[in-house]
Amino acid sequence: MNNVKSNSNTQVMRWVNPITTVDAANLPAENEKLLNALYLTNQLWWSVEPSSGLLDSIRSVADQCPYEGGFAVHWARGLYSRFVSTTSWNDTTLCAVSERAARSEQNRAHGGALLLTPNPAGDLLQINTTGFNSEVLLQLVNASGSVVLQTTHPAGTHTGQLSVAHLPNGLYFYRSVEQGQITHTGKLVIQH
Repeated sequence: MNNVKSNSNTQVMRWVNPITTVDAANLPAENEKLLNALYLTNQLWWSVEPSSGLLDSIRSVADQCPYEGGFAVHWARGLYSRFVSTTSWNDTTLCAVSERAARSEQNRAHGGALLLTPNPAGDLLQINTTGFNSEVLLQLVNASGSVVLQTTHPAGTHTGQLSVAHLPNGLYFYRSVEQGQITHTGKLVIQH
């Protein structure tokens, strides 16, 4: 048993180092590996205060732009907030829609950028779109696969707010559709 735990700790220490040399395309997967290893190895579900080094590793993922770091960024924020409740993140600033989002691989392939903030969302959701060549359909889908909210946004650059106050707390998936093609997908947590 000690040998298994030793091997596990060796893997975690390899992942705990800052993720600065990872190719941008692999960053979301590496973030998820890191958080999975930290969560499972350190049994963070017990709400036991993690070491400062462990918190720093979680914070290094939480401080990333979700466009670049993937869903693991939101998971890291949730974990970090359990232990440091005074922390918040501004995705609009972190991601700078007009600069960072437009550089992501997904946006290069599809020509547009989509940013939903904050995530987790309360009652209002800020929607930023930029660089789309035609009208964009945004759909919010619940865990059972039903579309629970649908809005359209004009071509070009658009910023708007959407009320999600009527939706129950939980995990949702979103997708944007341009000219019949799904251009972006992601996860959104609603927490009132």
